[in-house]
Amino acid sequence: MPSPPDPDASSTGTTATAADTAWGDRAAPLTRGAVVGRYVVLDRAGEGGMGVVYKAYDPELERAVALKLLHAGPRTGDDVERRRARLVREARALAKLSHPNVVAVHDVGTLGEDVFIATEFVEGPPLKSWLLTEKPAMDEVLRVMIEAGEGLAAAHRAGLVHRDVKPGNLIVGRDGRVRVLDFGLARADASDDSARSRDDLSPASGRSRGARGAATAATQGSAREAQGSPPSGPGSARGRGGALRDDREPTSTPSFPSSFDAPLTRVGQVVGTPRYMAPEQHAGRAVDARSDQFAYCVTLYEALYGEPPFEAGADEYATNVAKGRLRAAPAEARVPRWLRQVVVRGLAAKPEDRWPSMDALLAALRNDPAVRRRRVLAGVGAAVAVAAVAAIARFAAPGPAAPACAGAEGKLAGVWDDASKQAVARAFAASGAPGAEGESARVARALDAYAAKWQRARMDACAATRVRAEQSEELLDLRMECYGARLEEMRAQVQVLARADRATVERAARAVGSLAPLDGCADAAALRAPMRPPADAATRAKVDGVRARIAEGKARQRVDGYAEARGIAAEAADDAAALAYRPLEAEALFLLGDVQDDLGDYKSAEKTMLAAASASLEGHHDAMLARSLTGLVAIVGLRQARFEEAHAWASLARAAADRGDAFVRGEERRNVGRLFIREGKREQARAEIEACLAAWRPVLGDDALAMAGPLTDLGNAYYGEGDYARAVDMYEKSIGVLEKNVGPESALLGPNLNNLGDVASRLGQYDRAQAALERARDVWSRGLGPEHPKVALARYNLAEVWRRRGELDRALPEYRAALAIDEKALGPASPETAYPVEGIADALRARGDVKGALDAYARALAIREKALGPTHDEVAETLTGFALAKLAAGDRRGALAIAERAVAVRTANGGDPHDLEEAKRALETVRAATR
Repeated sequence: MPSPPDPDASSTGTTATAADTAWGDRAAPLTRGAVVGRYVVLDRAGEGGMGVVYKAYDPELERAVALKLLHAGPRTGDDVERRRARLVREARALAKLSHPNVVAVHDVGTLGEDVFIATEFVEGPPLKSWLLTEKPAMDEVLRVMIEAGEGLAAAHRAGLVHRDVKPGNLIVGRDGRVRVLDFGLARADASDDSARSRDDLSPASGRSRGARGAATAATQGSAREAQGSPPSGPGSARGRGGALRDDREPTSTPSFPSSFDAPLTRVGQVVGTPRYMAPEQHAGRAVDARSDQFAYCVTLYEALYGEPPFEAGADEYATNVAKGRLRAAPAEARVPRWLRQVVVRGLAAKPEDRWPSMDALLAALRNDPAVRRRRVLAGVGAAVAVAAVAAIARFAAPGPAAPACAGAEGKLAGVWDDASKQAVARAFAASGAPGAEGESARVARALDAYAAKWQRARMDACAATRVRAEQSEELLDLRMECYGARLEEMRAQVQVLARADRATVERAARAVGSLAPLDGCADAAALRAPMRPPADAATRAKVDGVRARIAEGKARQRVDGYAEARGIAAEAADDAAALAYRPLEAEALFLLGDVQDDLGDYKSAEKTMLAAASASLEGHHDAMLARSLTGLVAIVGLRQARFEEAHAWASLARAAADRGDAFVRGEERRNVGRLFIREGKREQARAEIEACLAAWRPVLGDDALAMAGPLTDLGNAYYGEGDYARAVDMYEKSIGVLEKNVGPESALLGPNLNNLGDVASRLGQYDRAQAALERARDVWSRGLGPEHPKVALARYNLAEVWRRRGELDRALPEYRAALAIDEKALGPASPETAYPVEGIADALRARGDVKGALDAYARALAIREKALGPTHDEVAETLTGFALAKLAAGDRRGALAIAERAVAVRTANGGDPHDLEEAKRALETVRAATR
């Protein structure tokens, strides 16, 4: 696969587009299966003035993306490189804009003279279609438009101006969340270079190893994973694809018959869409955030009244806009006067007469006088009720004193109560996810248990001071602060679940199971570490606000909302730095580094995690210091294979973790164990992972979801030692933990079931292997869709079982089914398709169809050499089978050359010794036949 673009490279170009200027010779359209960076093109979705949009697939992060190939401008002239550089720079600025109401930019790079942007893939109609089909009430229209406005406000704070706000660029997702689209037309505000100065979005590179080849790439995934695949051995997923369905098409801007709805563009300057443009935009003058505000208010006006605010005659429209000649409101309109006044101010002809910012406009939209009146009346009523109760109490007979530590249950109001439970249940039911009802019940039980444990622990902390007098007031304050942070995490997670879409439902049980353990709040030594909150109340309140944002970011991260989590964490880190409170900054930086790791941005993650460690050390935040150093072990060692450096970090992490609670100590031991697995040091790995289990078991219990991860790691260590029987035992224990926490049909069981099937097959336990692999296929198919690449992985490994049993007539259909899935999801040129192609070749060779085998080996070899290079271990794997097929065809000289090349590649790479032995045996077979 071609290397992804370097985000720090200094290239040149521009964001020029032209409707009235020829582009010159554009690049040929991309075909299905073409690879752009790390993305595999699936379908062409449309074309506009700026370029072409493709539906594509990201195999690294297993998701669909919208891939926009943006033309740099005319292919002639000296300024093409300058334009290209400007487009890259501005796209990177957009990648910095991470907000729930903005379609996320995942990646940016170059393809020839063009620039590509990979963005979030969102299902849902554009605003105009949503209004026509849903016919929403006014309050729902306001909710949707306020969310869209929040996205624009975030862009403006980042120094970006959209310049083409309109209904077609606002999408209402299936999850109910609104996103602003097509920031590809945006420009960074010339007065603010901050949006261009921080390039922390680095495209992930590398690929995961196939189930049959040797491991040459770093194991992917975060240190928190509940399960994982071994860096060599079973379950190393061939395909890392996301769930793609034929009905998931990118939503593009609809075309309108009127010229006022068509985007107007000029060389070097995107002007916008006339129907929504501000007067200064019509006149070709400089635009700023207030121009976006004008277009937003045109859109809001149309949504409220069903017609544009200005007469739209072709000759007079711009004049009406420039002079502020608003049409009268329709007689049947029921828009309140206060709301019309808010919108009309945003439509002022002069920018200075509009609202000073989008934030000010949104505040006005939320300030419904009727709601204010209801709140005032409610407050008066509450005050009267309190006074009445107080009066009654003065005359009532005294009763028994209230328990000293009662009231913990009241803290759960608005966090996990009847209303929030119903909101989560409704969201799950509306998600369309398979088994949503069962998942809703499972999540509710888990949250009930967590809430009950939180309530008991908090009351016990209080009783230790106020009742039993065995704990100081100072320690009580520290424990209460800790329980408050845990409650905030729970609140944020429930809020995410209450807006759940299908993907969130599938990850919900894992997310709830990953909530921070409560036991650390009783660790007196850790709580007494020399970390003190700010002295003044105002700063403490701001700290609490930032911690709430961090909790929100964690909640997003747990359901794989990495783009949103990254933006929240970055904002929290900036806010914490502004407060000059280093412990808080450490927490925000740790979250940011962890999310960057999830996104495969390892260079940025390493820098951020080091900054988190520095802030932790300076702020005396021992727990976060241990976690930051432990994170560096994973990022440097597991992800980037710099083992010596990783062990240096590990020694520091061990010293810090030993001062922390049991969870922190276990987390450090697990990451060091996984590092040893990555190095092939299996005995050391087992010792560390067993120490992790020993640390976690007393505080988490045997059945906690977190326990599944180290159990899988231990199985991987045993597998690497060749102790397949113990590996099977660990995989089965991990499966049992997962079944109790996420249910027997969750897709999360797939990796361990796949591992179990592969190991059982190697043990010759074919019935057991078949059962595990068929179950892996089924849970992945139900959870991810029958055409997901992971389903192809299970079917491929199932075919391997049939081939090893000699049942070739059963193996071949499974190989071909796996191939069909991979070709459809990833394209015929994807290196992942080489696995089933080679499996077909192996089966045909075993059946005596030499010609068919040779053709299949040749195809697998061509795919792998092109995508991976001629010296990759997977190329050597294909060469080994190819040599034996050549020998069977009577081409001894060709067989000898291929077999020698296979051994040379294996030897040079120094991979799995079993694979090298296999290549050597094939070479000896060929040599024996040529003597």
